[in-house]
Amino acid sequence: MRSFFQPLLRSTRARRAAVLAGAAPFAYEIREKLRAPDAIVNEKVLFPIADKQRVEKRWTMASASNTSINRIRISTPGITYVSVSDSDATLEPNGTDHQVGAIRVSADKDELLDCIEVVPFASNGLEVRFKKDAPEMSGHLLTELVLAHAVQVNELEASGGGIVVVQDDVLVSDCAHAQLQIQLKGAGELFVASPCLALNVKRVVLSVSGSGKLHFDTSSVVAADDVLLQVAGTGQISTFAKRIHAPLVKSSIAGAGHVSTFSDDLSTRKLKSSVAGYGKVMHVGRGLADTQRINITGSGEVVSRQIESDNATMRVFGLGEATIDVKDALEATCKGSGVVRYVNAPPKSITTSSISLERERAAVKRANDEAALPKSTLPPRREDAFDDISVNFDPKSACGRDSFDVFSAIDAFKSAISGKRDCEIHFHTDAKDESASDTKSYRK
Repeated sequence: MRSFFQPLLRSTRARRAAVLAGAAPFAYEIREKLRAPDAIVNEKVLFPIADKQRVEKRWTMASASNTSINRIRISTPGITYVSVSDSDATLEPNGTDHQVGAIRVSADKDELLDCIEVVPFASNGLEVRFKKDAPEMSGHLLTELVLAHAVQVNELEASGGGIVVVQDDVLVSDCAHAQLQIQLKGAGELFVASPCLALNVKRVVLSVSGSGKLHFDTSSVVAADDVLLQVAGTGQISTFAKRIHAPLVKSSIAGAGHVSTFSDDLSTRKLKSSVAGYGKVMHVGRGLADTQRINITGSGEVVSRQIESDNATMRVFGLGEATIDVKDALEATCKGSGVVRYVNAPPKSITTSSISLERERAAVKRANDEAALPKSTLPPRREDAFDDISVNFDPKSACGRDSFDVFSAIDAFKSAISGKRDCEIHFHTDAKDESASDTKSYRK
């Protein structure tokens, strides 16, 4: 079986130099496999992993300077795997060129492969997408992107409604000035499946716009500046890390999204949560924060009962709720009917305005909450692209697939302000246990 990085296009040294010079802003050249001169055809899969994996097409990325691919955009349906080559033998230069990556796309029909294109963008960026003039199409599709250099990608964007799986050693890890940005637009799922990755960078930004789900599973997350978790729409972000350390950890939701962190060691100077609509922010596991700041507009909820905070400030416009652990000072104001629940001993100083303050026994409520929380989800296998997951591409709907329904978010916001609550779009709603709570109300 030929190597994934085997040279796929023979050309003269002069032609290579001219092409690379013309593609200077992108630092590398993309070559599509040719079976005959000027005749691009698809090939039969020699060693299929499933019966429906029948045809394939390949591309290589070559560079004269042995550069790296730092930015990736995936806007194809089906399943996409992003990984790093584990064999040094496959990375030998071809003449004056160096292989920096390779792409293999396989499907059950030729027509589906003909819709795929691979294009570069500045700087050092690579995009795999459906062609703009692609017709309506259905079938099974698997995209495999293999990079030559490890821990070099600091920006990854997924759209198109597919499932993207990012494996070990792809993302930048130990770089004090690097900013890691992971974005999911529209529907679909994005898995960062790197349980051994110890992330140590300047900033981490995870964002979802639409109804997609982002699963971020690493060993630890350490940021010199901040960790930002952002959802616009009904999407979800689930972050799993044994340790999360940053001066600022901020969760923002606009709509009915869900942000959750699972960590046994969350440490920050400022823990901020902002919810506009029906969203919910949950921090599960032990942690420390100098200050918590919570802003809720609508009927959102923030739960951080295991994060010990010195001080906390809460602002509610609507029917917001929060469950926190504060030692020294709590300041809470509300225009509506907000509720603050504190665990363990009450704060030494309490300043409230038009808000209900309740004491909660943490053990009982924590058990109820964690039983309803999403667990770490295993990403799909490559074989699933030809068994359980099929592609249905509609060019009309694809035109607006990168944006979420702003008007639905506005309607949700208006309903939240008016006090209308729809239980069908609440995440992990908990039944109140009156026997487990010692309720006191403070109003001014």
